[in-house]
Formats: sequence, C-alpha cells, structure tokens
Amino acid sequence: MHHNWKLIVSLVLLILNWVNAKRKIDYLYGKPRDC
Repeated sequence: MHHNWKLIVSLVLLILNWVNAKRKIDYLYGKPRDC
C-alpha cells in the first residue's frame, strides 16, 4: 500500500495541471479580440 499515495498525488497534480491549462485557454480565447 506504499505506492498508493504516489498514484493519488500524481492524479491530483494531473487534474490541477488540466484545470490550469483549461483556465488559461478560456482566458486566452474567451475574451473578445480587437485584431
């Protein structure tokens, strides 16, 4: 059961990374552009 926490931590980091990237994409492409 020693490897379980590593799996959980990597999963959480992966989800955080995905949420961060999605937020950046929404910020970049969500706002109206002048050009």
